[in-house]
Amino acid sequence: MAIQYYADQDVKGNITASGNGSFTGQVSAAGSGVSAFTTVSGKGYSIGSSRIVYYDGTTYLGNIDNQGSGSTVIRSAGNNTLVLDTSNNATFAGDLTVSGGDIVLGATGRIQGVDTVSASTDAANKAYVDAHDGGAGVYLPLAAGSGSPLTGSLYIPNYIYHNGDTGTYIGYPSVGRFTIATGSATRADFTSAGFSLGDYQTNVSANIILDEDNMGSNSATALVTQQSVKAYVDAHTSGIGGSGTTNYVPLFTAGATIGNSIMSQVTQQQNAKRITVAGRMNITGNGGDVNGSTVNLIASTARLGIGLPSSVNGGEPEAALDVGKNARVRGSLNVGATNEQYLFVSTTGDQPVGNVKMGYYGDGTDYALSGDNTTSCQYTTAFSNGGRLCEDERIMTFKLTRSQIAGLLATQKTLIAADSNFNYIVKEAYMYQINTSPGQAPSFNTGNIVIQYQSSTGGTSRIDNAFELSSTILNQTRGNRKVLFFKPVENAQVGSAFAVPRAAVVLKATSSPSNVGSGTVDYYLRLRVKNIDLNDDIVNNAQLITIT
Repeated sequence: MAIQYYADQDVKGNITASGNGSFTGQVSAAGSGVSAFTTVSGKGYSIGSSRIVYYDGTTYLGNIDNQGSGSTVIRSAGNNTLVLDTSNNATFAGDLTVSGGDIVLGATGRIQGVDTVSASTDAANKAYVDAHDGGAGVYLPLAAGSGSPLTGSLYIPNYIYHNGDTGTYIGYPSVGRFTIATGSATRADFTSAGFSLGDYQTNVSANIILDEDNMGSNSATALVTQQSVKAYVDAHTSGIGGSGTTNYVPLFTAGATIGNSIMSQVTQQQNAKRITVAGRMNITGNGGDVNGSTVNLIASTARLGIGLPSSVNGGEPEAALDVGKNARVRGSLNVGATNEQYLFVSTTGDQPVGNVKMGYYGDGTDYALSGDNTTSCQYTTAFSNGGRLCEDERIMTFKLTRSQIAGLLATQKTLIAADSNFNYIVKEAYMYQINTSPGQAPSFNTGNIVIQYQSSTGGTSRIDNAFELSSTILNQTRGNRKVLFFKPVENAQVGSAFAVPRAAVVLKATSSPSNVGSGTVDYYLRLRVKNIDLNDDIVNNAQLITIT
């Protein structure tokens, strides 16, 4: 049976129904305690137990005492799925799926607790990013690829290096300069002056590319286009072809074809360059003018070597002209300027032909020199068979003391020992007497000082006077310096029946002088001596004149 009220009625007490109740309006319940609104058969809705909506012991929406007063819990399968606490915090026990796609943080909050990142769509926390920065600390690894380009400018202080290759890099070493380097060396250098291959400080920088067929700008800082180069070359050549070998001087072999010449260049010691000519080289032209046949080594240290063996300084010349073998001059030979002729040998066209001139000899220039021991004559010269210049006579100087002159009677002095090949002929003799004040020469009462030829042949001794100096001359002004001239004596050097004389030249006295006086007196004896070889000079003389 149904109870219907057509007007508002207050029903006090409990309403118990074994079936379903249906309300078309609001249901209000007043009272306190857990039983203010109870469920039917343990399920339904409860007010007194802080639970509302559907309750079966494990699933409900409402308040739970252990979450604190004012908290709201959504519970599913006996577990708290969502807890809204009194601090306006929400706690999810499981995953949160946002179908709309957006999570907006209204203030400066944080998303915390993101630990595992495995998929490309997973969010990452700060710890994960710090641990996956490629070991570069807080720097950003640029590995995003073309799909994620930089949207703004990238600022670097110096260089960008190739990974694992510190010698390859690009960058900005200074203001207004950009460089490209490989092998730790600058290969390209860009500055305000332009572009340079290599370091701009040691190379010319190019600041423009010009398309000029005539290259009229003649710029040292401009590059040229391929078309301009071709046009310029075509305008100045007829089209040269051919090939050659490294270090060889090119040669036109046929028409406009280039090949190898016989000349090549190689680097010698101290980086010197050497030009090698594999065959004959002729220089033609009119001599004596700027276009003549001239080889001119300009440098003061230049050297020209001809036929030098490798054993001589490695084959390198040691003088301005160094000839390793015979030299032949078919024209005149002149040492010095044209008008000097310090050494001059005439030839065809000169008068007389074959004349030899030596500087200023004959003009008294060398004859008047003094104070230089290199000008003291030690030999006289002559010409041998065929015009060879040879030493003819030797000028020999001997020094003797005062006591040696005074003792010549007892102790003679051998000036030139007997030789096994030559016999010596004294041509002239004179002696300087040099007194040191006070100094006085010894006195000769009688006799002479003589120069003798002494020989011993077959056991027989032979002595012949060649020159003598009398006691009269010796005793004159004994306290003064003087020159004493020996007088030649007629004589003969005698050998045996089958041997020519090989006499020694000896100085001795024929009487004993009185060694009176004191002081230092030195004697300098000078002889002009000629040596004669019987075979070469006499018997086998190439220009021997036989009287018939």
